[in-house]
Formats: sequence, structure tokens, C-alpha cells
Amino acid sequence: MQLVAPIAALEIAFLKMYADFTMHDPDNAPYYAPAEANFAAYCNELQRQERGIVKAGDVPCTTRWLQDIDGDIMGAIRIRHHIDHPYLAIEGGHIGYDIAPSCRNNGHGTQMLRLAIPIAQQLGIPRVMLVTDANNLASQAVIRACGGQLTQTLISPAYGTPILHFWIDL
Repeated sequence: MQLVAPIAALEIAFLKMYADFTMHDPDNAPYYAPAEANFAAYCNELQRQERGIVKAGDVPCTTRWLQDIDGDIMGAIRIRHHIDHPYLAIEGGHIGYDIAPSCRNNGHGTQMLRLAIPIAQQLGIPRVMLVTDANNLASQAVIRACGGQLTQTLISPAYGTPILHFWIDL
């Protein structure tokens, strides 16, 4: 397994992951929908975000995809360069990730987060905040396995549901 940058050559593998989301996790599929419309433009936008070229109100973000030995994309992880943003400081955190539904419960989330931590370090982030729903036990296990310490439980202002804040010192 390795983390790879979003590039146009990975279109078939990425769209396979997207199809998995549309079939088995339709609530999270829309996040990846722009890739289906114009994959090259989607990759270009992610590359621009990594270079700090962002829309007003957004923050720079490095996106990587978890690729297995066969070339399949198993998940995506986003490392936000800072969380000086009203939504990210409470709801999003520094790192957000998704594992394709058919690849879940196999340790891929833990591996992907472990591989992303050095990228956050290279960005100069001294500690990262991760946010998960209080009922998402799988995500909590991933975060804890990577050294995450629970620091806060609160009600999401955006959704009205309990969320947890974890921090990982880098």
C-alpha cells in the first residue's frame, strides 16, 4: 500500500472507488462526484489546492489516495494545511479520510492515516486534529491506533449530533 498524488493516469482506478461509494455509501459519494464529470479537471483542482491556490474561504489541502499493489484506489485522505477556519476548527480538523465501502474493516484506514502523518509533519504542522462522529467506532479505532488522544466531545453546530475531537502530536 502507498499514498499517491491525484493524477489523471489513475482515472479508471479512482472511478472504480467512486462507483463503490455511489452503490454502498451514497451519503459520501457526492464528495467525489466532480471526478466523474471531468477527471483531469478534478485532479488539477486537487493539485491547485495543494499548492495553496484555493477559492476564497477555503484552506490549502494535500490530497492523497491509498493505492494497493494491484493499482486499485482504496481510499482518500485530505490533509488541511491549517484549521484557521470556522468549519474546520470544529467540524473538519486537519485530516479527513474515507475508505471505499468494499475495503472497510481491513486496517486500511489505519494504514492510510499512518502514511499521511509524515506528510503533515513535512507541512510543518506540529499536531493534527481529527474529528469523528461519536457513533463512528471504526474511525475512532483508526485515530486511536495512530496515537490520537480524545480531547473533547461536543455537539456539532452544523448537524446537531455528537462529535469527538482527537489530537495527534507529530
